[in-house]
Amino acid sequence: MHEKKPREQAAEELLAGAEEALDQLHSQLCLHLSADAISPVAKIPYKARILKEALLHRVWELGSSCHGEFAAKRVIPAFTLARAVLETACIVFTLKQQVRTAVDANRLGDLDASFLMRAMFGRRDDPSLLYQAINILTTIDHVDAYIAHEVKTSKGGLRKHFESVCEFVHPNWAGVSGAYTKDID
Repeated sequence: MHEKKPREQAAEELLAGAEEALDQLHSQLCLHLSADAISPVAKIPYKARILKEALLHRVWELGSSCHGEFAAKRVIPAFTLARAVLETACIVFTLKQQVRTAVDANRLGDLDASFLMRAMFGRRDDPSLLYQAINILTTIDHVDAYIAHEVKTSKGGLRKHFESVCEFVHPNWAGVSGAYTKDID
């Protein structure tokens, strides 16, 4: 019987943990939402909940595909999907922070214009549109700063992790030669 190397064993443990987290997320996904159940008057709480649920569905769907690609040892598609999961998770976190700030300040209207509508309808392909997309690098930097401040870790860890993932996504050494060629003597 073939004995597994520590690196293979660690990868299997990470995949098992990811699968468990994905199963837990899937069991909590909301399949139907009623605006009246959230607020019969205010639209903003409903918009925030719709955005949250859509983002969580996206995390689960991308995460499940990412898990399958890593399990099949298809590294480049796996890293591409992992990047999308990380970006989406940062938007989920920012949504949570934005809602908390708006509720604490009793200024839900600010949340609507400044974040919700941009997250729900923003696009980057047409600068004339009313809602411009949220800049993901700025969002990652904000989440990174929050982690550094609240968790007391060094700033730059999340951004560095994101940039490492991007190396596999881009058609450069890690994403092409490093992934698809073997060292030749």
